[in-house]
Amino acid sequence: MVFDKEFEIDTEKGRQPYYGVVCGGERVVIIKAGAGGDHRGYGDKYIKMARLLNRLSGCTVISASDPEGSNFLCTDVGFINWYLEGEGITPTAMHYIGSSRGATLGLTEAARCFTFESMLLINPPLMLNYHKTRTSLAALPEKTRVSFVFGERDPSFKYIPFLKSSLKESHRVIEFPGADHTFSGLTDEFVDLARLLFIEEK
Repeated sequence: MVFDKEFEIDTEKGRQPYYGVVCGGERVVIIKAGAGGDHRGYGDKYIKMARLLNRLSGCTVISASDPEGSNFLCTDVGFINWYLEGEGITPTAMHYIGSSRGATLGLTEAARCFTFESMLLINPPLMLNYHKTRTSLAALPEKTRVSFVFGERDPSFKYIPFLKSSLKESHRVIEFPGADHTFSGLTDEFVDLARLLFIEEK
């Protein structure tokens, strides 16, 4: 399984594949990997997720790597805007999926640059700078739907009660039985979480 397009950028390790795109319409989904992760994901999970989203809604999906030292505001925002402009895409709606550090970056950085209709945040590390996560969550537009997913074996699972105290009406927390931080052995289940982006009910 492959993306429709892949793009390389210059990194500390030389020029490397960094972004993958599944071509679609003016609904746009951004996927951000966790710390050290690439745009394909282990077992091609982000490619599979992008293909599923495209089948569900015909959307354009942009998946981004997250190598050490990367900066979402400097690198990803520039690429996303460059790609959309080059393809003549004016988004009618934007959505975000992030895993681990990618989930945190969705709240603390991506949401500062784009207005998202919905966000899917999988196992964000709540024990790291929880105050910033909470502040960024509060700053989201009221209508932005946010779905947090935590595996019951994830280290942040025990912090869910603190998170729930900060949620707005358009936010929800979903607890996933048996899953660890990376959804080990549950790739299909991880991919299927993408459906939550387009489900409005709490």
